[in-house]
This record gives sequence, C-alpha cells and structure tokens, in this order.
Amino acid sequence: MITLKQYDKSKISPTDDATLYEFFSSGQNGLTEGCIVTHLGSNQLQISSGRGIICGRMFVIEEETVLADLSGGGEKKGRIYVRIDVDNTEKPIEIKTLANTILPEPVQEDINRDGSVYELPLAEYDVNETQVSNIKNVATILRSASSIWPFVKFGTYTGNGNTNRTFDLNEQPKILFLWAEENSFNRYTNNREEVWAAFFSSEKPATNYAPAMKGIYMLDNGFMVQETPAGTPTPDNYVLRLNHQGVTYHYIYVI
Repeated sequence: MITLKQYDKSKISPTDDATLYEFFSSGQNGLTEGCIVTHLGSNQLQISSGRGIICGRMFVIEEETVLADLSGGGEKKGRIYVRIDVDNTEKPIEIKTLANTILPEPVQEDINRDGSVYELPLAEYDVNETQVSNIKNVATILRSASSIWPFVKFGTYTGNGNTNRTFDLNEQPKILFLWAEENSFNRYTNNREEVWAAFFSSEKPATNYAPAMKGIYMLDNGFMVQETPAGTPTPDNYVLRLNHQGVTYHYIYVI
C-alpha cells in the first residue's frame, strides 16, 4: 500500500509534519533562537524568549521564571530542560528541573516512530539547599545547512578567587571569549594592566600574545582561567582577574 500525503482532501498528521521538518533539519535537536537561562537569585532561573526544534517539532518559549529544585542537603548538580511526552495529552511539553549527585542521561527517544519522550537540556548548574550557582547553557544552537557559523554555546560562572580554575565543557572549543560582568575588559591600576576578559583561538596558543589572550588555556574538554594573587603580577606586569572572588563572568564559545 502506498499513500500520497500532500493531495486533495488528504490528512496530514502531526507526526507526518514533524517527520518532514526532521528531515530538513538534518535530524538536529536544539534551539533556533533565544531560550538563554540566567540566574535571578536564590533558586530562580529565568529563560529568555525563544524557539527550538525537537525531532522536527517546533516549540516556542515566552520569557519565564522557573524555580529550580533544591538539593535537600549539600551541593549537587542541577539541570533545567524541555521535556516532550507525546503520550501526555494534557501537557505534551513542559519545562522541568532536577537536582542530583550525578545528573542522569536525558531521555531521548525517537518520538516520531516508536518512542514518546524526549528531553532537551537547556542549562546545567550547581545547587545547594538555598540557591543556584555556576550556570552553563548547554543546549545546541541550530544553524541552517548553508550557515558559515558552527555551533555556539554560552555559560556563566562566579569567581572563587582560586589562582587556577578549570571548567569541564565535555568538548574542546575552537574559539572562546569570556568577560567579567560590569567591568571593563582591561584597566590600569597602579601602573599595571588588569585583565578582566580573555580570548582564545585554537589556531593560536594563549601564551606570548596580546593581554586578551593571557590567563586562559584550552584543555581537551574545556578551559582553565587564572587569577593573580594580590601583589604578585605576572613577570610582564599584568594582573589577571579571570576568577576574582564574587565576580560574575560570562563566556561564549564555538565548537
């Protein structure tokens, strides 16, 4: 038996429609715009307006504040994610959070064929009994096949003052740029240049280049930043401020 779907008086089901869009999106699942997660204080997370595609099914998020699940005891890992359940006729799509010692793998079934549930993580973070910290936006940003841009991802962290600090991204960025919130990129204090922003390209190592490329190092699965202890600038008289206590940093990277 053969059936022509696009024909006079024929019926196109949501699955027919989704399968077609899935093909044209090359089976990618992620965000097409927006949906950036930020921290409003305590356990409040704000998601900016945006759109995404899961298995060819488009969803729209209007700016929303979500209360993250707290740890219940000690620091744990947290996640905020979009969950589709095509068998749930009342709430086929929801925004959910979880907190656990080890984050489980998202459920990602083929919901256009023999599955019913697909979970798309938006951001991951640390969470304790009262608040969220160190948010990292993890959703894939979808680009058209003709786009010259590779995938772009975002994240934030709060400085803890340690001289060296490593961040695990589970992948190696090609380009990464980070900056301190409410600070100039670089500034002079006591005839020394303070470095509050950093840039890295995999084609040029971080050493022996401009100040913007100091204090940051790419690793196989992430990056490391440096903070200069008080009164001890680098040999070339720079003061690194890439993990300053209590300062919020943002970063954007390309894979």
